[in-house]
Amino acid sequence: MPRWLIWSLATVGLWATWTVFVFMPLRAHEVQVEGLLADLNVKGNDQLRRIGMATTVVTQIDSTRMQLAEARQSMPDAGDVNAFLAHLSAIGRESGMSRVGAAPLLASMMDLRSGTSDASAAFGLDTLIVELSGAGRFRSVGEWLDQVEAEPAFRGWESCRWDEGDADGVVSFTGRVAILVVVDKGRRS
Repeated sequence: MPRWLIWSLATVGLWATWTVFVFMPLRAHEVQVEGLLADLNVKGNDQLRRIGMATTVVTQIDSTRMQLAEARQSMPDAGDVNAFLAHLSAIGRESGMSRVGAAPLLASMMDLRSGTSDASAAFGLDTLIVELSGAGRFRSVGEWLDQVEAEPAFRGWESCRWDEGDADGVVSFTGRVAILVVVDKGRRS
């Protein structure tokens, strides 16, 4: 066999061996690494996007805290229910009613919990049932009830009853209304 043929076959054999045992595994590893890099690039971009959103989230949390503080200011405190009830009576008298009454339902007052909101908050919210009564002209009673319903603490009526009053054109009203009150978590009513 001629020498040039042996050298040619040896060269082809070496190239084939190098291609099968070195080049192909290196190429497969390179493709795998490129896939991992692409995946890491996508994950990195996602993390950068999330980091960029952190200021937006913090701003939203601060805004929500401010709204919560404002809402809390508009709700009566469980410890100061009498002032809120006096306010309800006063708006009844301002509406022109001859008789107005507002008193908490004793069972509801006893059931006030120490809060139903987030455990990390210093206060919670609970519902108090208040008995309202009044007498006056139909329009006066209606204006008073509209103002009661406009209160931020108003949640709904439990019961309502209208009766004819003693004098002509006078009606009497009795009802139970659910109001939302702020309860300090540190104390129980």
